Amino acid sequence: PVCCLTHAYLDSITPIGGGRHLRLRINKFSASYSCIMFSQTEEDLGIQAGSVVDIAFYPQINEYRGCRSVMFYVEDIRLSLTSQLRNTGLRSLMTGTSCPGIRTA
Repeated sequence: PVCCLTHAYLDSITPIGGGRHLRLRINKFSASYSCIMFSQTEEDLGIQAGSVVDIAFYPQINEYRGCRSVMFYVEDIRLSLTSQLRNTGLRSLMTGTSCPGIRTA
């Protein structure tokens, strides 16, 4: 099953596999999760460490050198909707433009 984690903190982004894939570190509820995203570069991702994100993933048990851990295989990632609205709202206030999707009286 595909799972979703919303409003998580993207702690780090590390290119792996010669820069063709990404290792991500996500934090939510005071827990830290290892994630991997295949066939995605840091530039393609368009999201920076320190952002609040929503991710769609498959949880997997990873075994490496005798250690077992949970790893999320990320299918998709985006800025969290609340972050998008906050950024758009702030930009609108600073530029004096209307905020898309928000009606004013």
